[in-house]
Amino acid sequence: VTAAAATASIVTGAGLNLALEFLARQTFFPALPKPPLPPGALPTAVSLATSFAVLLAVTAWTGRRGPALPADITAVMEA
Repeated sequence: VTAAAATASIVTGAGLNLALEFLARQTFFPALPKPPLPPGALPTAVSLATSFAVLLAVTAWTGRRGPALPADITAVMEA
């Protein structure tokens, strides 16, 4: 998991959770829609699943670019 993936996952999860919970509970603005979730789906569960999907997608997209290991350590790891 890369730092960019973790950051994107946290921001996505927190932002989506805040938006869905606000839309589900707000009564001040009747023109705002309710969240488009099926009955029984929890907004927190939806944002958690989306957060995991973003974590995996950004990790796959950015890849790991860690420092190269020394030759002796690579030989031991491959043995």
